[in-house]
Amino acid sequence: PEHLDFIAAAGHKTYSPFGASFLLGDVEIFDEAAPYIPSGGTVSLVTEDAAFYLTGPDRHSYGTPNIAGSIAFGDSLDFLSNIGIDKVRKHELELLKVML
Repeated sequence: PEHLDFIAAAGHKTYSPFGASFLLGDVEIFDEAAPYIPSGGTVSLVTEDAAFYLTGPDRHSYGTPNIAGSIAFGDSLDFLSNIGIDKVRKHELELLKVML
């Protein structure tokens, strides 16, 4: 495709534990969207009348970061890269043939 608005990936698709995932997109799109779960970690300033949200990834990053999940996700990508994605795909297709 010539243009993608977003790229999303979930760690379990790369054999990673701990529920890590990511959503990659244009920062302007993220900055225009209200935080899904507004919280202390997403706000830069609160007045009596309004809350002002951070920009960039912090605008949508609430709660405790999944550090272990992020490290495991990165390691799983390295693992698959070292094997070679073509070999992984070939093996998965062979397994599919056996299962069908």
